[in-house]
Amino acid sequence: MKKYVATVLLVFAFGIVLPKMTYAASDFLSPTSSFYFVQSWKESLKLFFSFSKESKLNYLDELNNKRISELYSYGKNNAQIAEMLANKYANNYKKIETLALEVQDKSQIAEKIENNSLAQQENLARVYEQVPEQAKSAIFNAQVNSSKNVSAVLEKVNPEKVADYNQKVQQIQKIQMVGKIEKAEKESGNAGGNPEGRGPKPLNAIKGGNELNEINDANETGDSQGGVPQMQQAPMQSPASQQ
Repeated sequence: MKKYVATVLLVFAFGIVLPKMTYAASDFLSPTSSFYFVQSWKESLKLFFSFSKESKLNYLDELNNKRISELYSYGKNNAQIAEMLANKYANNYKKIETLALEVQDKSQIAEKIENNSLAQQENLARVYEQVPEQAKSAIFNAQVNSSKNVSAVLEKVNPEKVADYNQKVQQIQKIQMVGKIEKAEKESGNAGGNPEGRGPKPLNAIKGGNELNEINDANETGDSQGGVPQMQQAPMQSPASQQ
């Protein structure tokens, strides 16, 4: 866990991990277009005609990375677009939860979903720093809700991994929220206390403190277990394709 926390801190310090913004460039319509709904139709059709559940899961993961890329490219200066993309991301994880419990090799699929989710949580944390203030709650809610979908899958397939996953998500989100709190303290001129002895505001008194409390409430599930997953996207394959 210490090695994992150190990796997360490096991500926040140097801005690595964010996927290359190739998805948005490859599509003919961007989220800023009035005809972006056509792109959504195209994606829905492709998902529908992905006949195996494993291929649907692969495509949903691709769409999630695409939404993060779009958030970074187009959501930085547009709160409405950021909220729309964050909601699409969260809705995809509802579909992932359902499909993951219907595949044959549930254990392998659950592990890949867990690893991909953790990588995306880190990327969303970076996006969180970039979007307008009014869109931050949508990003945070997408992180929390998608992690609940992943936890639900693990609970039914690999219950011994739930605590470890939740602890890693909690660590990412705490670092993310502490950064927001430190920024709020600096802006208020109260970062290191003052001669009158008032000191920094308590967490729940600073904007972002409620979210931090929500992280603790939602993710406090016990001691961590298991090893550290590698932060890489893993395609979900059917058992037949592995033979």
